[in-house]
Amino acid sequence: MARYRGYDKQHIIESLQNAENFLRSLSIGPATEEMLDEWLKEEPYKDISAAQIDKDLVEAMQTSDATTVFLRSHEIFRAHALTDTAGKGRNVYEDLMCWGAFAGMVTHELRPSDTEEYNHLIEFYGDYIQAKIDPDAALSKQALDASKFLQKVEKDYGTKTVGQAMEVLKDGFAKKEFRDHQVKEAYAAISGLEANFKDELKAKSPFQAYGIAVDYDGNDFQEIQRRANEFLPKLYEVLEKYHDMDEVDLGHVMLGSVTKDQSKNGVLFFATERTAQAVMRALPDQQLVDYNGDPVRFAPPRPKISRLNRPKTP
Repeated sequence: MARYRGYDKQHIIESLQNAENFLRSLSIGPATEEMLDEWLKEEPYKDISAAQIDKDLVEAMQTSDATTVFLRSHEIFRAHALTDTAGKGRNVYEDLMCWGAFAGMVTHELRPSDTEEYNHLIEFYGDYIQAKIDPDAALSKQALDASKFLQKVEKDYGTKTVGQAMEVLKDGFAKKEFRDHQVKEAYAAISGLEANFKDELKAKSPFQAYGIAVDYDGNDFQEIQRRANEFLPKLYEVLEKYHDMDEVDLGHVMLGSVTKDQSKNGVLFFATERTAQAVMRALPDQQLVDYNGDPVRFAPPRPKISRLNRPKTP
């Protein structure tokens, strides 16, 4: 069966259908419904189902906009997953996340459905705060650290408690003094959902940061470039092959630090695990590390088994 980023087409179809149905069930607004209806007019499920080999499935995913249709709704799915970590919200989110439904770049264009989604999230976070957090509780350092806008509200209006902050935010939103994305950010920070529950979401994007480290710890960019030139042609040869399979981001291959703690220099790239394994096989004399700086190990090729396509126990 044709696979996309390691997942078979049936998983892709079911995860997209479940996400579409879940988004509609939230009754976010007419613009969101219209966006989904317009997408369905192109019969994306039919195109994906017709793919017989991996290359055909990649093309179907791209031409049908299946890779981007839910990209701008990422926070909707994530927020509901964080409050429903053992149920439907979590499953929908994780089944999309594992094949990279949220891995693309969001444009700055504002659509009518975006405004509806901002309003939905403001109401969603507001309801959660009202149900779970004491209005007399002091604004936590965790919340203030998570939102620069909330810091500004505290400074400008002297808000010290959750209740005071919510009153100011509601008033500013109603009078259109505060923008919807600012209020949404502040509400999300006060809720503490991201900090408290993110570790319960196990699915990761198939795209991860990898680096080929060079044996040089200095800051001379030309020296990093000189050492990287020894393997860059071969690296690009591998990456271009997997770019055609939608498994690497060629627009973000960078020279410089390749680890989170900036302890190693070299070439950083963003790709799937399968791409990283191919890079290792093509460049056996180079040191491939993940973003934490840990060496990447050779692993045998294996199909991805999701919750949707895992064989059922008799």
